Amino acid sequence: MNKTKVLWAAGVGLATLILAVSNLRAATDEKMNAQINNIADMLEKGDAAGAKKAAKVIADDKDFDLELVMWAFKLRTIKGKAVGVGVGTKAGVVKPEQDGIEVKIELIASAGITPDALKKEAAALARTGYVVSAVGHITDSKRPEKDVGKAKVKDWVEWSDGLMKAGAEFTAAAKAENAGDLKKAANKIKQNCDSCHTVFK
Repeated sequence: MNKTKVLWAAGVGLATLILAVSNLRAATDEKMNAQINNIADMLEKGDAAGAKKAAKVIADDKDFDLELVMWAFKLRTIKGKAVGVGVGTKAGVVKPEQDGIEVKIELIASAGITPDALKKEAAALARTGYVVSAVGHITDSKRPEKDVGKAKVKDWVEWSDGLMKAGAEFTAAAKAENAGDLKKAANKIKQNCDSCHTVFK
């Protein structure tokens, strides 16, 4: 086999590997998103105990990947592929470029939301709060075992608990269609996320 054929074969092999890894990651994203949505469903039904138990099952999984949990906050689709949970249970309620929990929270935290937009998006935003709280439950269940430098267990617990509470406040404000309270809750969510990621990279 000449050099050109060897390089071509290697290229095809690498492309196949990349595609396989990409498909595996997409499948893993979907699995994690489904688990997070399941916890959000429990919270929506008022089953806090069930949500806590389900979060611990996820955190105790030997293949647990905290990055995958965080990816739930990304846009619903990126370059045509499903990635994040999205705002609400289905696409189309908000603009595609806003259909991600992180970007939507940051937008509301900085610019607020108009009464008309809130009325239209209230149910989707209420669901978003449940998802945020679900992620808080999972991170709380995966707290570090000990302090490492500036990374303190008590801070992890505080920020995880803060995320759960802020998510609940976000849901309540969305249901009440209270734009002011929604902006406050969005800022609390952002502050807890930013504080945690500053210390726990």
